Amino acid sequence: MEEIGHAKRITKTIIVKKKGPRKLWTNRTTKTVNKFCSKHNKICEFSEKAKICKESRREKYNQNKKNKNQPTNENIICIKCNNEKTADNFYINPSNKNGRTNVCKICKKEYDKKRNDTWPVLIRAAYRQSINAHGNEKGENKISLDECKKLLEEQKFKCKHCRCELTCKQGTVINCSYKRASLDRIDTKKVGYKNNAQWLCVSCNKGKCTMPDEEHKKKFSKLFDRINYLEKLLSDNNIEFEK
Repeated sequence: MEEIGHAKRITKTIIVKKKGPRKLWTNRTTKTVNKFCSKHNKICEFSEKAKICKESRREKYNQNKKNKNQPTNENIICIKCNNEKTADNFYINPSNKNGRTNVCKICKKEYDKKRNDTWPVLIRAAYRQSINAHGNEKGENKISLDECKKLLEEQKFKCKHCRCELTCKQGTVINCSYKRASLDRIDTKKVGYKNNAQWLCVSCNKGKCTMPDEEHKKKFSKLFDRINYLEKLLSDNNIEFEK
């Protein structure tokens, strides 16, 4: 009997052509015209509406590239924390004289984090993401930026399902911000967010996924019924509850 198993491997030699030198970028949409160039005293190639030939434009570009400020390797004093640090702690910026930024990397990251952890930035990011989200390539039934703001104010900055207070902080990889606000579609089968949006926390948004909205709400309905019953019982007996 023949042995059952994998067939023998057949080795083949494949010849691969090496990539040639990268061609210069050319805009094929613009039309080119051959004219007499007074700078070079010869016929040069011009763009249709350009006054300078392509060769002189290339020379000017290379000259500006050389004139850019090179990054220094000396120590720099940060204008934010007033600490002298090595050049590696600063980003490269050719527009400055020393070729590096005046603010160190640590201060720059702290500033960006504070700027990003605000409600206007979060609402704008959620709005932009909602335009073509979930395969909506044509951008149908778009929700406006003002509607996103009003919807959040109507919910009093609370999650529609678990009723927790929403935050605009991103958090870190270790300390994840599950209470961060996120825009969600009420009916996941409908396309777009127009009259089909609500603000949920990240935890509820992930937990809901493609589940029907009412089915996910049932998880919290029993809990809220119990809380309302206890609050009513305490108020009837004139018992103050310390939060």
